[in-house]
Amino acid sequence: MIIYFSGTGNSKLLAHYLAEKLNDKIIDLGSVIDKPEKWHFSSKSPFVFVCPIYAWQIPRKISQILANATFEGNDAAYFFVTMGGQYAAADKYIYKILSNKLNILGFKGITMPDNFTIVFKAPVEDEAIACIKRSINDVDRYIEMIKDRKLLPSSDHHFWDNFLSETINNCFYRFMLDSCSFGCNDNCIKCKQCINDCPCKNITLKDNKIAFGNNCMFCLKCINLCPVKAITYKNKPLKKGNYKCPEIEKITS
Repeated sequence: MIIYFSGTGNSKLLAHYLAEKLNDKIIDLGSVIDKPEKWHFSSKSPFVFVCPIYAWQIPRKISQILANATFEGNDAAYFFVTMGGQYAAADKYIYKILSNKLNILGFKGITMPDNFTIVFKAPVEDEAIACIKRSINDVDRYIEMIKDRKLLPSSDHHFWDNFLSETINNCFYRFMLDSCSFGCNDNCIKCKQCINDCPCKNITLKDNKIAFGNNCMFCLKCINLCPVKAITYKNKPLKKGNYKCPEIEKITS
C-alpha cells in the first residue's frame, strides 16, 4: 500500500510511480488531512510512505496522522521523502513515530525540483524533468529491493542534522508559517482553485475576496498552482515563478 501526501505534485508523482511499479493500491492523505479521525490502514503488501520535507522534517500534520494511525497486515514499511536539498534528521523522528507499529526497512530522501518558491526560483520544465529522471534511476533500484523485502541502504548523518530538524524546524513553524502572511492581489479572478486545492480547507471566499484562515501547513499549493499568479506573501508578489510538477508521462517517456 502506497500512502502519500503531496502539495505541488512531487510526492504525488513519486507515489504513483511506485504504485505502478509495485502494482499496489494508493491512498492520498491529502483527502483526509483536515479530518480528526484516527485512521486504520490494512495491507497485505509492505506499507510505502511518500511525503515532502518541510524545513528538514515531514509536515507536522502528516506526523500527527501517522502517530494516531493503526496498521495491520504486513508489518514491513518503507519511507520516501521528496526534497530539494536534504532531510537532516527527519528519519529519526519517523522511526520514533512508527517503530512501535511497523518494521521500517528503509528511509530514503529523493531529490526533486525545489518548489519552495517563496525563497528559490522555480525551475523551468526541462530542468524539473531532468532532475526527476536522475532521481528515478535510484528509485528503480529501491523498488527492486522493496519487492524482495530487503533493507534499503542507510545514509550518514552530520552533526548539524538535529539542529536543522529541531531548532530550525521550530523556527520555521513559529516565524514563517503564518496564514496572515498570505493574500491576493488584483490579478485574482475568484476562480476558487486555491479553495478547492487547499488540503487543510484553510482558504475561503468572504465578501467576494479570498481569505486565509489559521490552519495553513505551508504546502504552497495555492501559490504554485494559481493560474494568474495572484497569491502574495507578506504583501509582496512572488517573483520566483510558479512550480508545476511535470506529468509522469514526460518522466517515463
